[in-house]
Amino acid sequence: MSLRLPRARSIALALLAGPLIGCQTPAPSQEAPTARAPETARSQPEDPYRYALAAYLAAQIAQRGGYPAQSASWFARTAEVTGRSDLYGQAVDAALEAGKGEAAAAYAERWREAAPESPEPLLALARARAQQEDTEGAAEAMGRLIKAHPRAEEVLLNAGRSLAQAGGVQMAVKALRGAAEAHPDNAAGHLAYGHLLTRLRQQQGAVEALRKARDLRPEWEVAVVQLAQALPASEGLEVLRAYLAEHPDSFQPRLRFAQGLLATERAAQAEQVYASLAQEHPESVEVFMGLGLARFHQEGWIDAAEAFRRVLVLDPGNNAALYHLGRVAEKQQDYEGASAYYSRIHGSRYVQEARLREAMAAIKTDDLERALKLVRQLRTYQPEEPEYYRLEARIMAEMDQLKAAEKMADRGLENHPKHADLLYTRALIREQRGDYQGMEADIRRVIEQRPDQARAYNFLGYSLADRGVRLEEARDLLRKANDLAPEQGYILDSLGWVSYRMGKLDKAERYLRRALEETPGDPKILSHLGEVLEAKGRAEDARKIWHEALDKAEGGSSLARELRRRLGEKEGP
Repeated sequence: MSLRLPRARSIALALLAGPLIGCQTPAPSQEAPTARAPETARSQPEDPYRYALAAYLAAQIAQRGGYPAQSASWFARTAEVTGRSDLYGQAVDAALEAGKGEAAAAYAERWREAAPESPEPLLALARARAQQEDTEGAAEAMGRLIKAHPRAEEVLLNAGRSLAQAGGVQMAVKALRGAAEAHPDNAAGHLAYGHLLTRLRQQQGAVEALRKARDLRPEWEVAVVQLAQALPASEGLEVLRAYLAEHPDSFQPRLRFAQGLLATERAAQAEQVYASLAQEHPESVEVFMGLGLARFHQEGWIDAAEAFRRVLVLDPGNNAALYHLGRVAEKQQDYEGASAYYSRIHGSRYVQEARLREAMAAIKTDDLERALKLVRQLRTYQPEEPEYYRLEARIMAEMDQLKAAEKMADRGLENHPKHADLLYTRALIREQRGDYQGMEADIRRVIEQRPDQARAYNFLGYSLADRGVRLEEARDLLRKANDLAPEQGYILDSLGWVSYRMGKLDKAERYLRRALEETPGDPKILSHLGEVLEAKGRAEDARKIWHEALDKAEGGSSLARELRRRLGEKEGP
């Protein structure tokens, strides 16, 4: 049984092997054409329409089959027959993919002859020369482009990226610098060179080149915007402010001006500019995104959400809008809503942060299984990220999977043995498991690495005090923590607790009441204060405090269970 192919595909495959039946043209080869290759003098096929269709199919099949040189030749033949000059662009791309720089240059020249008014062929020629590591040729082609099409803004701004992809960053820099130097009075050359340096974060050179472009053409909006972006935010604002004084209705400068205001923490002023732009450009995603951010930075959660939702109307699935809607929901303590927004984010620069925040939201809603699943997904993005090991271990500990939690922390520390946060997390887990010796070893390593970190001194001091051991050492550790972070509620609570353990009840009460001033309503501090009051013989006051603590404590927590036990003992069976 023979395999039957669709007619168009079988014709195209035949083309790859030889000339099309009925057409007086040989099949293209992988040899590099010249600018005036013999193909241009070939006779036209008897049936141009049929030939063009088959040639285009042949080009597509060769491209998909991994034969870019043949694909390039067929695209060029299709362009000749149909007069579709843009197909030469596909021929250039395919030739560059095949590493045939000379062929790509020849196709670019044919493209230029077929479309002399278009700037794209000259950029294609520059790319071809760049791939051949011909810096002078690339610069010469860019010079022709700059001279012939000084207002081809998008092409010029993309020139650096195109040349860098074809010949490397240094080739692109040299070629564009050469083109700018060859035409010192043409703003377009300086613009293209400055834009490339901006992308490479070579700010000093970028600013110099872009200033030249702006000075040569003061009214050129693109040059002004690019210069403002290359400058520090405050200086860029002044450039835009001066331009807008003469051109108050210019969209891009106003948009960049609003972005600059936001970047310099002038959110209220930024909001005014964005709001004005939103009225004039109600279909602009960028405007409404900026408006939402300006409102977000002013904590106007409802209005910010309205702007972000408008972005989703204009651009459904916009990941930036989904991310910030999740942030708004978090700020409003709507963790289920936040999780719903974060879960819709896929395949963007926001995805990793979104998954992390989704996991944290799941923890807030006690959905620990989901939180654990999300953190494990995060580790597929960055398998060795220590923070993800730490978070996974903390979640397991919350689920009372203490042995597995410690093993996860161990795995993280195998790759990051000096990671202080991982050591601190393992210390927490070891204390929960009753491994006080291992806990203390980890905390002392944290103190060695971060001697100015108050929480490590507090953790060890509180642990000793809570167990009623080495109380003077515990007190000294807690005093050190208080010196490093004065008047922090959690440290004052620890000082109160060690004073209680040492029998200094009045001092303990003073510390704990100061702690509550710093952290009002904290159930753990209230619980400690109740114990101190009970020890001082003030049982009724103690019960009142414990009732208040129980109202504040999470229902299923160990603290809540302990408070209910205490109140039950005091109030009867």
